[in-house]
Amino acid sequence: GGAFLPHDCIPKEHVAIVVPFRDRYAHLTVFLRNIHPFLMKQHIAYRIFLIEQTNGKAFNRAALMNIGFLEAFKIFPWDCFIFHDVDLLPLDNRNFYTCPRQPRHMSVSIDTLNFK
Repeated sequence: GGAFLPHDCIPKEHVAIVVPFRDRYAHLTVFLRNIHPFLMKQHIAYRIFLIEQTNGKAFNRAALMNIGFLEAFKIFPWDCFIFHDVDLLPLDNRNFYTCPRQPRHMSVSIDTLNFK
């Protein structure tokens, strides 16, 4: 399953994580194997929405994010949305997947660029 609800507390927030995707199954396997334990430690209620493009045209990340947003809202009135790339993994447990007052960029530095 792509969802988690903590059983030992009442979560303050319900977070939808939208992941645009096309033909990157190796990345997807690593992403899912890592993101679930990371998020479960934060005791948030979340659901991952994998939005796949299969039409053979140029990858349209923005359209997939818009579709993911609309489809997720059909299921539940989420408190916030996180738009996530399938090839990025959080490394720091202080990177909270919660709903801040202002929008924020979740990956301001990445290891392939020596965290700059």
